[in-house]
Amino acid sequence: MMFLLSFRGEDTRNGFTDHLYTTLKQAGICTFRDNDSMERGKMLKPKKAIHEYESKFIITILNVVIKKVDNKALHIEEKLVGIKDHLAEIQSWLKDWSLDAVVLVIDGMGGIGKSTIAKCIFNLNFRNYDDSCFLADINKETSNKNSTLNRFESQLLSTILRSEKEETIWNIDEGINKVTNVISNKKVLLILDDVATMEQLDALLGPKRFYPGSKVIITTRHTWLLTAFKDHGKVHSLGTLSIGDATELLSLHAFGQHLLVQRLQFPSLKGSCKERLDANDVAEARVGLNSLKQIR
Repeated sequence: MMFLLSFRGEDTRNGFTDHLYTTLKQAGICTFRDNDSMERGKMLKPKKAIHEYESKFIITILNVVIKKVDNKALHIEEKLVGIKDHLAEIQSWLKDWSLDAVVLVIDGMGGIGKSTIAKCIFNLNFRNYDDSCFLADINKETSNKNSTLNRFESQLLSTILRSEKEETIWNIDEGINKVTNVISNKKVLLILDDVATMEQLDALLGPKRFYPGSKVIITTRHTWLLTAFKDHGKVHSLGTLSIGDATELLSLHAFGQHLLVQRLQFPSLKGSCKERLDANDVAEARVGLNSLKQIR
């Protein structure tokens, strides 16, 4: 959804309208101004009281707009199963403001849903912080480590600083200094997806000095990465799906319906598919899905 700010009468381009436009843009709402189509009025000379009123009015408008616009930052697959309990536990952790509750590691085998849960948490909470950033597929993208880590540093800085142009990072050490300066002076929500090495953590978090109230969530297969933090933080582990959730997932992906498998008289097939969902190589679960599709 997009918004066009249009105005008549007194010229407020450099006052109220400009402040409202900037605030909406910073909130991630696509906004345009009607700058050229109207004749300009006389320049206002607002007093302090007018500025205070405008600020309160802008905040009110922003809150109303955000409630009406589904402004999710990240796309998430709609067919989600078995994540409610995980979300509830992580949401509870986010409300803990103690000094040893800054870092959370979401741990589990590949394909189990770590990134999806992290995206859900980000979408539910990114507005509650001064700024926020989700860095996706960090380890996957590090075939050329130096240039890729530079890019992630640049993405983090550009997002947190809300830069219109991408921040330039010439080397990893320069990036570490800039990142440290930013995240130690703002209450931020950082989600680092698919981290595998200490080098990646060091490049993206520096000496790990965070502003009070900040939260860092890391998805990984390696819980030992928590040793990089003074207060080792918390591990949230994802296990295999329950039989009920596995059946639900199969039904949604194979038939596009809820719990259709339970209405079919193929107990051996259902069990076989469930075993594949529990396999360490989650990709093998697709064999079960293909088996179900063949009987439609």
